[in-house]
Amino acid sequence: MDKQQFTVALKSSIDKILVDIALAEGVEFVDLDDAVNTEALFKTQKDAIVWEFNVLQESPRDPLYAAAFNVGARTVEDSSNYDILKLSGALGEVFKEGNSIDIYDYTPETGPLGDKGGYFMVSEITMNPQLYDRMSGIRMITVSGRAVRTLG
Repeated sequence: MDKQQFTVALKSSIDKILVDIALAEGVEFVDLDDAVNTEALFKTQKDAIVWEFNVLQESPRDPLYAAAFNVGARTVEDSSNYDILKLSGALGEVFKEGNSIDIYDYTPETGPLGDKGGYFMVSEITMNPQLYDRMSGIRMITVSGRAVRTLG
């Protein structure tokens, strides 16, 4: 897997994990980098799993990488924050410090294409302050770690 494919595979692997969590929890899923779907979601009263990709950079050089992204939950009509804590807990189970995530290319949404492209090891998670968008709350977790691209 080359460098460009690795970036896409990492992003699609995270997408796949988060879509699976959203389906299991019965909520929507949106990539916050998708402006059209993000705007549409924020006009609804639907709870959702949300995420945004922050950085993937060689560290110190290919095939070793540092990576960081934000995952979170958006809830509406949740004044006691029980729903947002439940969703955040589901995310925290997958993105625990020390967890290893296999990286595959899931872009066609039919399952992994080809061989494993590498793995991502969670090294740190940080719970960020809750944000508000009118009547909804958003709680994000910053996930940082190291990724290794499979060579050959």
